[in-house]
Amino acid sequence: MARTRSSAALATAAAALTAVIAAAPASAAPVHTVPHQIPPAAAVTRDIDDVPCDRHLAAGATFHANGATYTTDAHGRPVSAAADNLTASVADRGPCQRKVGHMADAPGYDGGHLIAATLHGVDERYDLVPQWASVNRGIYEKMEAGSKRCLKAPGGRITHYRIHLTYPDTTTLVPDLYNTDVAVDTADHPEQTIRLTIPNRALTANEYGKLRGELERRLTAAGCD
Repeated sequence: MARTRSSAALATAAAALTAVIAAAPASAAPVHTVPHQIPPAAAVTRDIDDVPCDRHLAAGATFHANGATYTTDAHGRPVSAAADNLTASVADRGPCQRKVGHMADAPGYDGGHLIAATLHGVDERYDLVPQWASVNRGIYEKMEAGSKRCLKAPGGRITHYRIHLTYPDTTTLVPDLYNTDVAVDTADHPEQTIRLTIPNRALTANEYGKLRGELERRLTAAGCD
């Protein structure tokens, strides 16, 4: 009798299981995951007016690069550069710099930046002129490096940076004078303006000494030691 009840119980359980299986929904379709799509990188734009590296640019024109403004004179030669609140940067160097050095049509010149390549200057013709090599690598480089020293001091700033060139005649591509107006300051010192008139030729020891002395006096007074 016990065996009969056990068989009946098993039959009942099996029937119940069959009913449950029949009532269960069909297996869900497999889920296909879509790999994470990385959007393409946005195009990197340079806030720089690109121009041909020619001997002459458009006359009386204005160009812009990295927040700075550059102008040419009536003969298409770079004549001025101006920027505010400059910061240090990785040097932007390229083929135009060397090409401009040869535009002097005489040995002894580099392609020199009006605004330094390490202060967001650019490898564009409007920021480059033939510069006497010992000036480019001497007093002019000292002015650029001294200005950057200010940025390393607490509260250090280059509040404005102005360069104006003059030319001895209407045909040469080689300026004869650089006139600088560079304002620097630091947290605990008053703003100082570095105004230098730098001949674009080999300097005498006396000329270099006077220019270097004035530069260092201004940098020291601004706290850019």
